[in-house]
Amino acid sequence: RIKRLITRFLRVPPRPQPPSGSPGTVQVFNAARGFYLYRMLQWGLSQLGTAVGLVIGYHFVLGRIQLGPLTLGHSLIQFFELLGIALFLLQLPFTFMMIDLDFRYRWYMITDTSLRIREGLLTVREQTMTFANIQNLSIRQGPLQRAFGIADLQVRTAGGGGGEHSGKGGGEQGKSANMHLGYFRGVDRAGDIRDAILARLGSV
Repeated sequence: RIKRLITRFLRVPPRPQPPSGSPGTVQVFNAARGFYLYRMLQWGLSQLGTAVGLVIGYHFVLGRIQLGPLTLGHSLIQFFELLGIALFLLQLPFTFMMIDLDFRYRWYMITDTSLRIREGLLTVREQTMTFANIQNLSIRQGPLQRAFGIADLQVRTAGGGGGEHSGKGGGEQGKSANMHLGYFRGVDRAGDIRDAILARLGSV
């Protein structure tokens, strides 16, 4: 129920429409389960680092301040430390669910002529690229990704054959850091997706 409220509040759009192509040629790919575990590990490590920082700040920094226990300065510092701990605890379930929703609302689609990538929650980023403009396909995989059995497929186009839209609801045209670079992030079949695109490039 909480996840439904979050998606409604963020106005996360439903499954995207397939890109242009011949009927019956649509293939849909999603991020692998390993990508979810990979992101959860990153989240857990970042939360652990924040928790350690709060503990160190509370027990050591506060203890080193040469102020009397009843001074106003000491009380304010203690208040902000406790406020920081409270905010940290409150954000835990929210950021945890955001990782899960980001995994669920990530879409990769290809047809016989083009591909579409949609990702993001706070800012929805959707890219459409035509195969006729693809210049390069490359697989990127770091050591940690390899441990989780996932990789990123990078797609680079010559430009002019694709578009991107971003926004809270995905309907407003936005600016891209690189309009001609897309990623199938966290997939466990990066080689198969690359080969499928390459096979269709020959028929374009």
